Amino acid sequence: MRGRWLPVTGALGLVGMLAGCVQAPKPLYFWGDYQGVMYQLQAKPGSMDPSEAIAKLTTNIEKAAAKGMLVPPGEHAELGYLQYQAGDQAQAAAQFRLEKQLYPASSGLMDRLLAKMQPRAGANS
Repeated sequence: MRGRWLPVTGALGLVGMLAGCVQAPKPLYFWGDYQGVMYQLQAKPGSMDPSEAIAKLTTNIEKAAAKGMLVPPGEHAELGYLQYQAGDQAQAAAQFRLEKQLYPASSGLMDRLLAKMQPRAGANS
């Protein structure tokens, strides 16, 4: 009876050792507080001051850079939109351009947003 269990326990031990060697894949993006900030802004309007949201997203992007990771698609665009709403068009445009550079699929939307930010010729005449 004792001899029968030896192959089973040996196989289980081998599986356990191999499982210990497997590493989890590195995440593709650094999410940090991004989802929580976006949830608060969308689901609970007024629960977070826009300047607080800008600060949190900026910190999140800095943490991602420190780890050598990218933030998920849309985070630079969201930060740019918040900056635009706060009246900082230069920073907003920089974030829209960065979103476009990192995630080319967003080019159409980012180009439209950047075009809307450009002063129209003769608008003040």
